[in-house]
Amino acid sequence: MSSTQGHLSIHDILVSTRELVPALRASAAEVEAGRKLPSSVLSALDKTGVFRMAMPKAWGGPEADPFSQIEVIENLALGDASSAWCAMILSGSGFYASHLEDSVARRLYGKLDVRHAGSLRWSGKAEKVAGGYRVTGTWDFCSGCHHADFLAAGCLVTENDSPVLNADGSPRILWAVLPAGSFEILDTWYTTGLAGSGSNDCSAGNVFVPEEHTFNLVDRKRSEPLYSYPPLFLQSLVGVQLGIARHAIEIALDLAQNKKVMPTGHSLGAEQSVQMAIAEAEGVLGSARSYVRDVVGELWDALQSGNGPSLKLRAKGMLMMIHAAQSTRRVVESMCDVAGATAIFAKHPIERLRRDIITANSHFLCQKNKYAIIGHALMGTEPAYPYF
Repeated sequence: MSSTQGHLSIHDILVSTRELVPALRASAAEVEAGRKLPSSVLSALDKTGVFRMAMPKAWGGPEADPFSQIEVIENLALGDASSAWCAMILSGSGFYASHLEDSVARRLYGKLDVRHAGSLRWSGKAEKVAGGYRVTGTWDFCSGCHHADFLAAGCLVTENDSPVLNADGSPRILWAVLPAGSFEILDTWYTTGLAGSGSNDCSAGNVFVPEEHTFNLVDRKRSEPLYSYPPLFLQSLVGVQLGIARHAIEIALDLAQNKKVMPTGHSLGAEQSVQMAIAEAEGVLGSARSYVRDVVGELWDALQSGNGPSLKLRAKGMLMMIHAAQSTRRVVESMCDVAGATAIFAKHPIERLRRDIITANSHFLCQKNKYAIIGHALMGTEPAYPYF
Protein backbone atom coordinates (compact mmCIF):
# COMPACT_ATOMS: atom_id res chain seq x y z
CA MET A 1 0.00 0.00 0.00
CA SER A 2 1.57 3.28 -1.11
CA SER A 3 2.28 6.21 1.21
CA THR A 4 3.91 9.58 0.75
CA GLN A 5 4.31 10.11 4.51
CA GLY A 6 6.23 6.98 5.46
CA HIS A 7 5.22 5.05 8.57
CA LEU A 8 3.15 7.07 11.04
CA SER A 9 2.07 5.73 14.44
CA ILE A 10 -1.05 6.92 16.21
CA HIS A 11 1.29 8.80 18.59
CA ASP A 12 2.74 10.66 15.60
CA ILE A 13 -0.77 11.56 14.42
CA LEU A 14 -1.83 12.75 17.88
CA VAL A 15 1.23 14.99 18.16
CA SER A 16 0.93 16.45 14.67
CA THR A 17 -2.80 17.19 14.99
CA ARG A 18 -2.21 18.98 18.28
CA GLU A 19 0.52 21.07 16.65
CA LEU A 20 -1.88 22.01 13.84
CA VAL A 21 -4.36 23.77 16.18
CA PRO A 22 -3.00 27.35 15.75
CA ALA A 23 -3.02 27.07 11.95
CA LEU A 24 -6.57 25.70 11.96
CA ARG A 25 -7.76 28.56 14.15
CA ALA A 26 -6.14 31.05 11.80
CA SER A 27 -7.92 29.51 8.79
CA ALA A 28 -11.33 28.92 10.43
CA ALA A 29 -12.98 32.01 8.93
CA GLU A 30 -11.69 31.10 5.46
CA VAL A 31 -12.99 27.53 5.86
CA GLU A 32 -16.43 28.80 6.85
CA ALA A 33 -16.62 31.40 4.07
CA GLY A 34 -15.53 28.91 1.42
CA ARG A 35 -17.93 26.21 2.68
CA LYS A 36 -15.22 23.60 2.13
CA LEU A 37 -11.57 23.14 3.09
CA PRO A 38 -9.02 25.25 1.23
CA SER A 39 -6.18 23.30 -0.33
CA SER A 40 -3.75 24.51 2.34
CA VAL A 41 -5.85 23.03 5.14
CA LEU A 42 -6.47 19.78 3.27
CA SER A 43 -2.75 19.42 2.62
CA ALA A 44 -1.94 20.11 6.28
CA LEU A 45 -4.46 17.51 7.42
CA ASP A 46 -3.06 15.00 4.96
CA LYS A 47 0.43 15.47 6.35
CA THR A 48 -0.73 14.66 9.90
CA GLY A 49 -1.79 11.17 8.78
CA VAL A 50 -5.33 11.58 10.09
CA PHE A 51 -6.93 10.05 7.00
CA ARG A 52 -5.04 6.77 7.49
CA MET A 53 -5.63 6.29 11.22
CA ALA A 54 -8.22 3.51 10.77
CA MET A 55 -6.24 1.68 8.07
CA PRO A 56 -5.16 -1.86 9.04
CA LYS A 57 -1.70 -2.60 10.32
CA ALA A 58 -1.49 -5.35 7.71
CA TRP A 59 -1.38 -2.58 5.12
CA GLY A 60 1.10 -0.45 7.07
CA GLY A 61 -1.59 1.69 8.69
CA PRO A 62 -1.87 2.61 12.39
CA GLU A 63 -5.15 0.71 13.00
CA ALA A 64 -5.63 3.12 15.90
CA ASP A 65 -7.75 2.16 18.88
CA PRO A 66 -11.13 3.94 19.10
CA PHE A 67 -10.35 6.39 21.89
CA SER A 68 -7.14 7.50 20.21
CA GLN A 69 -9.16 8.23 17.09
CA ILE A 70 -11.53 10.35 19.19
CA GLU A 71 -8.55 12.22 20.65
CA VAL A 72 -7.20 12.97 17.17
CA ILE A 73 -10.52 14.51 16.11
CA GLU A 74 -10.73 16.37 19.42
CA ASN A 75 -7.33 17.91 18.71
CA LEU A 76 -8.47 19.12 15.32
CA ALA A 77 -11.74 20.51 16.71
CA LEU A 78 -9.72 22.61 19.14
CA GLY A 79 -8.62 24.40 16.00
CA ASP A 80 -11.64 24.34 13.71
CA ALA A 81 -14.80 22.24 13.98
CA SER A 82 -15.49 22.04 10.25
CA SER A 83 -11.97 20.80 9.53
CA ALA A 84 -12.33 18.24 12.33
CA TRP A 85 -15.70 17.10 11.00
CA CYS A 86 -14.25 16.54 7.53
CA ALA A 87 -11.32 14.63 9.01
CA MET A 88 -13.66 12.53 11.15
CA ILE A 89 -15.74 11.51 8.14
CA LEU A 90 -12.97 11.13 5.57
CA SER A 91 -10.79 9.02 7.91
CA GLY A 92 -13.36 6.21 7.81
CA SER A 93 -11.62 4.56 4.86
CA GLY A 94 -10.26 1.71 6.95
CA PHE A 95 -13.73 0.83 8.17
CA TYR A 96 -15.16 0.82 4.66
CA ALA A 97 -12.22 -1.25 3.45
CA SER A 98 -12.94 -3.87 6.11
CA HIS A 99 -16.17 -4.79 4.29
CA LEU A 100 -14.39 -5.52 1.01
CA GLU A 101 -12.18 -8.46 0.09
CA ASP A 102 -8.61 -7.58 1.02
CA SER A 103 -7.21 -7.86 -2.52
CA VAL A 104 -10.10 -5.80 -3.89
CA ALA A 105 -9.71 -3.06 -1.27
CA ARG A 106 -5.95 -2.85 -1.86
CA ARG A 107 -6.45 -2.40 -5.60
CA LEU A 108 -9.36 0.01 -5.21
CA TYR A 109 -7.83 2.37 -2.66
CA GLY A 110 -4.17 2.01 -3.53
CA LYS A 111 -2.86 4.27 -0.78
CA LEU A 112 -3.12 4.68 2.98
CA ASP A 113 -4.25 8.29 2.96
CA VAL A 114 -7.39 7.74 0.91
CA ARG A 115 -10.32 10.01 1.79
CA HIS A 116 -13.73 8.34 1.94
CA ALA A 117 -17.06 10.14 2.28
CA GLY A 118 -20.37 8.36 2.70
CA SER A 119 -24.05 8.67 3.47
CA LEU A 120 -25.80 6.58 6.10
CA ARG A 121 -29.10 6.69 4.22
CA TRP A 122 -29.98 4.04 1.64
CA SER A 123 -31.72 6.54 -0.63
CA GLY A 124 -30.31 5.23 -3.90
CA LYS A 125 -31.21 2.31 -6.16
CA ALA A 126 -28.78 -0.44 -7.22
CA GLU A 127 -30.21 -2.31 -10.20
CA LYS A 128 -28.64 -5.76 -10.63
CA VAL A 129 -26.86 -6.22 -13.95
CA ALA A 130 -24.19 -8.58 -15.22
CA GLY A 131 -21.09 -8.23 -13.04
CA GLY A 132 -22.50 -5.68 -10.64
CA TYR A 133 -25.06 -2.91 -10.34
CA ARG A 134 -26.27 0.25 -12.04
CA VAL A 135 -26.49 2.84 -9.27
CA THR A 136 -28.80 5.85 -9.34
CA GLY A 137 -29.81 8.18 -6.54
CA THR A 138 -29.28 11.23 -4.40
CA TRP A 139 -27.66 11.09 -0.98
CA ASP A 140 -27.71 13.83 1.65
CA PHE A 141 -25.24 14.83 4.37
CA CYS A 142 -22.19 13.80 2.32
CA SER A 143 -19.67 15.58 4.54
CA GLY A 144 -16.29 16.24 3.00
CA CYS A 145 -17.53 15.27 -0.47
CA HIS A 146 -15.48 18.02 -2.15
CA HIS A 147 -12.32 16.31 -0.90
CA ALA A 148 -13.33 12.64 -1.15
CA ASP A 149 -11.64 10.06 -3.32
CA PHE A 150 -14.69 7.82 -2.89
CA LEU A 151 -18.30 7.99 -1.73
CA ALA A 152 -20.11 5.08 -0.05
CA ALA A 153 -23.69 5.35 -1.32
CA GLY A 154 -26.47 3.38 0.34
CA CYS A 155 -28.94 1.72 -2.01
CA LEU A 156 -31.99 -0.51 -2.14
CA VAL A 157 -31.25 -3.43 -4.45
CA THR A 158 -33.57 -3.99 -7.39
CA GLU A 159 -33.75 -6.45 -10.25
CA ASN A 160 -35.81 -5.60 -13.30
CA ASP A 161 -36.88 -2.53 -11.32
CA SER A 162 -38.43 -4.68 -8.57
CA PRO A 163 -37.10 -4.73 -4.99
CA VAL A 164 -34.88 -7.66 -4.06
CA LEU A 165 -35.86 -9.09 -0.68
CA ASN A 166 -33.90 -10.93 1.98
CA ALA A 167 -35.05 -14.29 3.32
CA ASP A 168 -36.99 -12.55 6.10
CA GLY A 169 -38.87 -10.38 3.61
CA SER A 170 -36.94 -7.20 4.33
CA PRO A 171 -35.53 -5.16 1.43
CA ARG A 172 -31.92 -5.90 0.54
CA ILE A 173 -29.62 -2.95 1.16
CA LEU A 174 -26.04 -2.41 0.05
CA TRP A 175 -23.47 0.35 -0.13
CA ALA A 176 -21.77 1.03 -3.43
CA VAL A 177 -18.30 2.58 -3.53
CA LEU A 178 -18.40 5.40 -6.09
CA PRO A 179 -15.08 6.95 -7.19
CA ALA A 180 -14.74 10.73 -7.38
CA GLY A 181 -15.94 11.92 -10.76
CA SER A 182 -18.77 9.40 -10.96
CA PHE A 183 -21.05 11.41 -8.68
CA GLU A 184 -22.18 15.03 -8.78
CA ILE A 185 -21.97 17.39 -5.80
CA LEU A 186 -25.16 19.43 -5.36
CA ASP A 187 -24.82 22.84 -3.72
CA THR A 188 -27.24 22.28 -0.81
CA TRP A 189 -25.21 22.87 2.35
CA TYR A 190 -26.47 26.20 3.74
CA THR A 191 -26.70 25.70 7.49
CA THR A 192 -26.36 27.25 10.92
CA GLY A 193 -22.86 25.92 11.52
CA LEU A 194 -20.14 23.53 10.31
CA ALA A 195 -20.33 25.39 7.01
CA GLY A 196 -16.85 24.28 6.01
CA SER A 197 -17.77 20.61 6.26
CA GLY A 198 -19.43 20.97 2.85
CA SER A 199 -21.98 18.29 3.75
CA ASN A 200 -23.81 18.66 0.45
CA ASP A 201 -26.10 16.24 -1.31
CA CYS A 202 -24.49 14.04 -3.95
CA SER A 203 -26.16 12.34 -6.89
CA ALA A 204 -25.33 9.68 -9.44
CA GLY A 205 -27.15 8.44 -12.51
CA ASN A 206 -26.84 4.91 -13.88
CA VAL A 207 -23.23 4.46 -12.69
CA PHE A 208 -21.91 0.93 -13.08
CA VAL A 209 -20.37 -0.43 -9.88
CA PRO A 210 -18.72 -3.88 -9.91
CA GLU A 211 -20.17 -6.40 -7.44
CA GLU A 212 -16.84 -6.53 -5.62
CA HIS A 213 -17.05 -2.79 -4.90
CA THR A 214 -20.28 -3.15 -2.93
CA PHE A 215 -20.90 -4.26 0.64
CA ASN A 216 -23.37 -4.36 3.48
CA LEU A 217 -22.62 -3.29 7.04
CA VAL A 218 -23.26 -6.72 8.52
CA ASP A 219 -20.65 -8.73 6.63
CA ARG A 220 -17.00 -7.96 7.23
CA LYS A 221 -13.89 -9.32 5.58
CA ARG A 222 -11.32 -8.51 8.27
CA SER A 223 -10.90 -10.23 11.64
CA GLU A 224 -9.21 -7.43 13.60
CA PRO A 225 -11.21 -6.10 16.61
CA LEU A 226 -11.33 -2.54 15.24
CA TYR A 227 -13.59 -3.67 12.39
CA SER A 228 -15.81 -6.10 14.29
CA TYR A 229 -18.50 -3.64 15.44
CA PRO A 230 -19.73 -1.36 12.62
CA PRO A 231 -21.15 1.48 14.81
CA LEU A 232 -17.64 2.00 16.21
CA PHE A 233 -16.62 4.20 13.28
CA LEU A 234 -19.38 6.68 14.16
CA GLN A 235 -18.17 7.25 17.70
CA SER A 236 -15.26 9.51 16.80
CA LEU A 237 -17.95 12.14 16.19
CA VAL A 238 -17.81 12.98 19.92
CA GLY A 239 -14.27 14.24 19.41
CA VAL A 240 -15.66 17.18 17.46
CA GLN A 241 -17.98 18.15 20.29
CA LEU A 242 -15.37 17.71 23.00
CA GLY A 243 -12.92 19.90 21.07
CA ILE A 244 -15.50 22.63 20.49
CA ALA A 245 -16.36 22.75 24.19
CA ARG A 246 -12.69 22.84 25.24
CA HIS A 247 -12.07 25.71 22.82
CA ALA A 248 -15.06 27.59 24.30
CA ILE A 249 -13.62 27.27 27.81
CA GLU A 250 -10.23 28.51 26.58
CA ILE A 251 -11.89 31.56 25.03
CA ALA A 252 -13.85 32.25 28.22
CA LEU A 253 -10.67 32.06 30.29
CA ASP A 254 -8.97 34.54 27.96
CA LEU A 255 -11.93 36.91 28.18
CA ALA A 256 -11.97 36.59 31.97
CA GLN A 257 -8.40 37.85 32.06
CA ASN A 258 -8.59 40.53 29.40
CA LYS A 259 -12.16 41.82 29.03
CA LYS A 260 -13.26 44.87 30.98
CA VAL A 261 -16.87 45.13 32.08
CA MET A 262 -18.78 48.34 31.57
CA PRO A 263 -19.52 50.73 33.17
CA THR A 264 -17.14 50.02 36.06
CA GLY A 265 -14.21 48.80 33.96
CA HIS A 266 -13.47 45.89 36.27
CA SER A 267 -12.07 42.62 34.97
CA LEU A 268 -14.64 40.08 33.78
CA GLY A 269 -12.84 37.40 35.76
CA ALA A 270 -13.45 39.31 39.01
CA GLU A 271 -17.14 38.48 38.85
CA GLN A 272 -18.10 35.53 41.04
CA SER A 273 -20.70 34.34 38.52
CA VAL A 274 -17.98 34.04 35.88
CA GLN A 275 -15.72 32.12 38.22
CA MET A 276 -18.56 29.74 39.05
CA ALA A 277 -19.54 29.26 35.40
CA ILE A 278 -15.98 28.41 34.33
CA ALA A 279 -15.56 25.95 37.20
CA GLU A 280 -18.87 24.27 36.42
CA ALA A 281 -18.05 24.07 32.70
CA GLU A 282 -14.73 22.42 33.48
CA GLY A 283 -16.50 19.82 35.61
CA VAL A 284 -19.23 19.15 33.05
CA LEU A 285 -16.76 18.75 30.18
CA GLY A 286 -14.35 16.68 32.24
CA SER A 287 -17.07 14.28 33.35
CA ALA A 288 -18.43 13.93 29.81
CA ARG A 289 -14.96 13.17 28.47
CA SER A 290 -14.33 10.66 31.26
CA TYR A 291 -17.57 8.88 30.44
CA VAL A 292 -16.54 8.73 26.79
CA ARG A 293 -13.20 7.22 27.78
CA ASP A 294 -14.84 4.71 30.14
CA VAL A 295 -17.49 3.48 27.69
CA VAL A 296 -15.21 3.39 24.67
CA GLY A 297 -12.65 1.56 26.81
CA GLU A 298 -15.26 -1.03 27.80
CA LEU A 299 -16.28 -1.48 24.18
CA TRP A 300 -12.69 -1.88 23.08
CA ASP A 301 -12.00 -4.46 25.81
CA ALA A 302 -15.06 -6.43 24.72
CA LEU A 303 -14.04 -6.33 21.07
CA GLN A 304 -10.48 -7.38 21.85
CA SER A 305 -11.76 -10.30 23.91
CA GLY A 306 -13.61 -11.59 20.87
CA ASN A 307 -16.93 -11.74 22.68
CA GLY A 308 -18.41 -8.58 21.24
CA PRO A 309 -20.33 -5.92 23.17
CA SER A 310 -23.39 -6.91 25.16
CA LEU A 311 -26.80 -5.28 24.68
CA LYS A 312 -26.16 -3.12 27.75
CA LEU A 313 -22.74 -2.05 26.51
CA ARG A 314 -24.10 -1.18 23.07
CA ALA A 315 -26.78 0.92 24.78
CA LYS A 316 -24.09 2.69 26.78
CA GLY A 317 -22.21 3.36 23.55
CA MET A 318 -25.17 5.28 22.15
CA LEU A 319 -25.85 6.92 25.52
CA MET A 320 -22.25 8.11 25.69
CA MET A 321 -22.65 9.98 22.40
CA ILE A 322 -25.87 11.72 23.44
CA HIS A 323 -24.49 12.57 26.87
CA ALA A 324 -21.39 14.10 25.29
CA ALA A 325 -23.55 16.09 22.87
CA GLN A 326 -25.81 17.48 25.57
CA SER A 327 -22.94 18.21 27.97
CA THR A 328 -20.82 20.03 25.40
CA ARG A 329 -23.80 22.10 24.23
CA ARG A 330 -24.34 23.11 27.85
CA VAL A 331 -20.68 24.09 28.20
CA VAL A 332 -20.64 26.20 25.03
CA GLU A 333 -23.84 28.02 25.92
CA SER A 334 -22.52 28.72 29.40
CA MET A 335 -19.26 30.12 28.02
CA CYS A 336 -21.23 32.30 25.59
CA ASP A 337 -23.12 33.65 28.59
CA VAL A 338 -19.78 34.42 30.21
CA ALA A 339 -18.66 36.22 27.05
CA GLY A 340 -21.78 38.39 27.10
CA ALA A 341 -22.25 40.69 24.11
CA THR A 342 -18.92 39.49 22.69
CA ALA A 343 -20.66 36.23 21.74
CA ILE A 344 -23.13 37.88 19.36
CA PHE A 345 -20.53 39.18 16.90
CA ALA A 346 -19.82 36.99 13.89
CA LYS A 347 -16.19 38.11 13.91
CA HIS A 348 -15.57 36.44 17.27
CA PRO A 349 -14.66 32.73 17.36
CA ILE A 350 -17.03 31.90 20.22
CA GLU A 351 -20.01 32.87 18.07
CA ARG A 352 -18.93 30.29 15.49
CA LEU A 353 -18.47 27.67 18.22
CA ARG A 354 -22.07 28.14 19.32
CA ARG A 355 -23.34 27.60 15.76
CA ASP A 356 -21.02 24.65 15.21
CA ILE A 357 -22.11 22.82 18.37
CA ILE A 358 -25.78 23.34 17.48
CA THR A 359 -25.18 21.83 14.05
CA ALA A 360 -23.01 18.96 15.29
CA ASN A 361 -25.63 18.03 17.85
CA SER A 362 -28.29 17.83 15.14
CA HIS A 363 -26.73 14.56 13.98
CA PHE A 364 -29.32 11.82 14.36
CA LEU A 365 -27.12 9.86 16.79
CA CYS A 366 -26.86 12.86 19.13
CA GLN A 367 -30.51 13.68 19.59
CA LYS A 368 -32.30 13.22 22.90
CA ASN A 369 -35.12 11.22 21.35
CA LYS A 370 -32.71 8.26 21.34
CA TYR A 371 -32.99 8.08 25.14
CA ALA A 372 -36.15 5.99 24.72
CA ILE A 373 -34.32 3.44 22.56
CA ILE A 374 -31.44 3.34 25.02
CA GLY A 375 -33.69 2.98 28.05
CA HIS A 376 -35.57 0.14 26.40
CA ALA A 377 -32.27 -1.61 25.66
CA LEU A 378 -31.03 -1.11 29.22
CA MET A 379 -34.21 -2.92 30.34
CA GLY A 380 -33.20 -5.88 28.19
CA THR A 381 -35.03 -5.39 24.91
CA GLU A 382 -33.08 -5.51 21.64
CA PRO A 383 -34.14 -2.41 19.69
CA ALA A 384 -35.15 -2.62 16.05
CA TYR A 385 -32.90 0.28 15.15
CA PRO A 386 -30.02 0.49 12.67
CA TYR A 387 -26.54 1.46 13.86
CA PHE A 388 -27.22 0.16 17.40
